[in-house]
Amino acid sequence: MESFFRLLKAAQVYLTRYASYQESKTELFDYIRFYNHRLRQSKLGYLSPMEFERRMRAAALNYLSSCSGADHWSSIMKAPTSK
Repeated sequence: MESFFRLLKAAQVYLTRYASYQESKTELFDYIRFYNHRLRQSKLGYLSPMEFERRMRAAALNYLSSCSGADHWSSIMKAPTSK
């Protein structure tokens, strides 16, 4: 998380003089979308954070569905009921 904010400041905040609050907000959100969806990171196997998460989630679901205790696991993951 700290490296994200360091990159955000270095790539956007320190290099840009914004004309308004709305412009800064728009530019920062655009950078966040770029970071999450397009920026490939070596520590994630040169995948974007969203692609990495999608693949890990699919792998976890695939693993859980192949386990004999998959029904038990899905019952654990359900929201708790009130007693």
